[in-house]
Amino acid sequence: MLSTAYYFLQVLLCSAIMMGYYWMVLRNKKFHQYNRFYLLSVAILSWIVPLIKIQWTSSFSDHERVIRFLSVVADNNTELESVVKSKGFHWSTESLLSILYVSVGGFLLMMMIHGLYRIYQLLKQHPCRQFENIFLIITQAKGTPFSFFRYIFWNDEIDIRSASGKQILQHELTHVQQRHSVDKMLIQLILVAGWFNPFFWLLKKEMEMIHEFIADKRSVRDGDTAALAKMLLTAVYPQQQFPLTHPFFFSPIKRRLQMLTNHKNPRFSYLRRLVALPLLAVLIVLFAFRSKQSRIDKPISVASVVENVVGDFRSHVIGDPNKVFSAIPYKPLVLNRTYTIVINPGHGGEDVGAKGYDGTKESDLSLALAKKIKELNSNPNIRVVLTRESDVFNTVVEVAEMAQKFSPDLFISVHTNSAPPIQIKGKANKENPTKGVELYLSTKEKSNDYDNSYLLANYLGNTISSVANPFLGIKSRPNGIYVLQAMKCPSVLVETGFVSNREELKLLKDESYQSKMALSILQGVEQYLAVKEKNKEIEVVDIDLDMLNNTSSSFEFVANKVEIGKAANPQSQKLSGNSYVKVRDSYKSQEGLLLLLDGKRISYDQFNRLNSDMIQEINVIKDPVSIKALTDEEIKSIVQITTKRAEIQENRSPDYVITISDTKPIHNVVKVLYLHTDPPTVEGYDLKDPVNRNEFARKFAGEKGVDKLVKDAANYYPSKAIPQNIQPSTLPTQVEHPADFPGGEIGWQKYLQKNINLNIPIEKGAPPGKYVVKVTFIVQPNGVIKDFKVKEDPGFGTAEEVTRIFTKGPNWRPAIYQQKTVASFVERKVTFTISEE
Repeated sequence: MLSTAYYFLQVLLCSAIMMGYYWMVLRNKKFHQYNRFYLLSVAILSWIVPLIKIQWTSSFSDHERVIRFLSVVADNNTELESVVKSKGFHWSTESLLSILYVSVGGFLLMMMIHGLYRIYQLLKQHPCRQFENIFLIITQAKGTPFSFFRYIFWNDEIDIRSASGKQILQHELTHVQQRHSVDKMLIQLILVAGWFNPFFWLLKKEMEMIHEFIADKRSVRDGDTAALAKMLLTAVYPQQQFPLTHPFFFSPIKRRLQMLTNHKNPRFSYLRRLVALPLLAVLIVLFAFRSKQSRIDKPISVASVVENVVGDFRSHVIGDPNKVFSAIPYKPLVLNRTYTIVINPGHGGEDVGAKGYDGTKESDLSLALAKKIKELNSNPNIRVVLTRESDVFNTVVEVAEMAQKFSPDLFISVHTNSAPPIQIKGKANKENPTKGVELYLSTKEKSNDYDNSYLLANYLGNTISSVANPFLGIKSRPNGIYVLQAMKCPSVLVETGFVSNREELKLLKDESYQSKMALSILQGVEQYLAVKEKNKEIEVVDIDLDMLNNTSSSFEFVANKVEIGKAANPQSQKLSGNSYVKVRDSYKSQEGLLLLLDGKRISYDQFNRLNSDMIQEINVIKDPVSIKALTDEEIKSIVQITTKRAEIQENRSPDYVITISDTKPIHNVVKVLYLHTDPPTVEGYDLKDPVNRNEFARKFAGEKGVDKLVKDAANYYPSKAIPQNIQPSTLPTQVEHPADFPGGEIGWQKYLQKNINLNIPIEKGAPPGKYVVKVTFIVQPNGVIKDFKVKEDPGFGTAEEVTRIFTKGPNWRPAIYQQKTVASFVERKVTFTISEE
């Protein structure tokens, strides 16, 4: 034990002498590479030098051998220990010190392993992109950006294209290219064995600083301290340290700034370095080398990384195909387990499927999209499997059997569509303009999991509709779809577009559009899986105007985390995170909930149909005292919605109101409201019941004045004002909520599935193809359909069946304009499809 203590003491003394030389001569000098290797030498030589033995040879007699042998042993810091056997067990000082040494060393080793495991978890949970031999991981983890060996962990809140972002990236690239992680791992291992040595901890701190000096010099040119300061501010995030990595935001900022501004050229810089040679004479050879950077055929530059990152990920926002993410790829949702998704590219081999005008084959397009889905999947908990990866033919039976072998959680079959040319006098002489995306399910009777298949189709429809224009809905084929019926998991067939439409065919062949479509399918799958895992909805919460402006349709606010407010406002909540929940689905019952729109009570149905563009503010009240101040009802929450219109009208009041009767048109009353504004405005809209002309208004404005107001209303609000001779074409088009079927589109689809006879064209002998019936009608304020007309009739009894469905069905939900129900003009299409299968 004593010999070990002597050895550790010698290690401590060696490191003290060499670190003392560094502290007095080399510290804060600009020869960083030299200092780096000097400190590495200190870490290694402190352990080696005490082991060096110099043997002295001289003659001595046999009589002196025992004494001299003991002397040699003493000179080499060893001893002979006698073993004393004692009865029972007792703790000695040596054993306690040994246990302490091993315990602390073991603890540091476990911390090191834990740090490696945390880094491994980040690699597993976040998307990774490779550029040459560098790997870029996009994350929001605290402590990023940092690097570890060949991996750079980038915080997605830092724009990689900005000047500061590029400098930070260059900083981390330097750490990777200089292999600084090797230094850190070596020093960490030395600390495990030599934790008792304070000079090793000092060495670790100084080595980290030298690493930062080297990286700062590469990333900030000409000693630009302002640029470094800007970089540091850009990278400031709540720090959660990863001890084995190189985080950009390293605390001793002052030394880093001073080192950049240190332009002194030390007259004796080389002398300073040479003075170390006598101190380390035994290791001169180790310093007889020059630092030489290895050549790379294609050097990795910041520009090349930025170009690849930005180029790889395109936005899938509708109407803006050229919008680029700010160096942030699509971020997958966090799932609790791994799911297998089987993607089936339709057709293949001799079965080419539909053909475009230029010979483009459906089998090629579906395979390209399926491969794109697999390529762009960055969710570590989603495993994408293709039923074919080349142009080969499989029967539907073989496809189903192949898919079942993977025990899939979901099955999606990818196809493209085609519509027959329009026939005039029995001859096809006009291209069919039909386009859009359709989703197909197996019928309820033939499906193994209809409810979940329908739910999956809804989520796919929501995400695909942001790419496809138009989205044609969720449908079923009367004769069934074998490959969907054979699957035991939720299954959907996606018709991604019509190859018979030249415009859409061009999109289907475009790689960027394929990427957007693939991402939308992946998003729909993720949202479905996330909701199935959560199995619960997030409550209505405080929503500010910024969140409203960021929504693409009414009340699709998104969240995967609900944060409870601080003590100042314990009742408030905020939404944050990725999308999989709609606020409008949170309250399926109004029990305990009061909804107020501009101070007036509304139903959940009306709340669900609000247009986000009309909303100024939403406030949720849960405080019992505040609730009592507003109502005496026994409720738990009040949701106050304030519209932008209400805010404007608070500052103006009507001078007078004129109501004009007319019994001829569909609506027999026009209400003209004159508002006191600057300049004065006039609004016109219809009422439900006939009212005589307002006597006060007539006396106040006279007959000519009333007529003038009507004309002013029509001129000022041409799309909203209703003139006296009302025609369907002049019905209001700018309404807050258009008329729709009870339950919205989902309710409409369910109603059709239950009531329409899809076999009508088959029974009438129609050939395979699509038969679109276009109808128009007016939904009156009471929801009754009026003036129903068939505008396009493809024949084969389809128009008669559609007429029956509309006229014999339930009342519709009327349009809402200025917080009143009004009549509105509606146009609808119903499509009958006869497949060739």
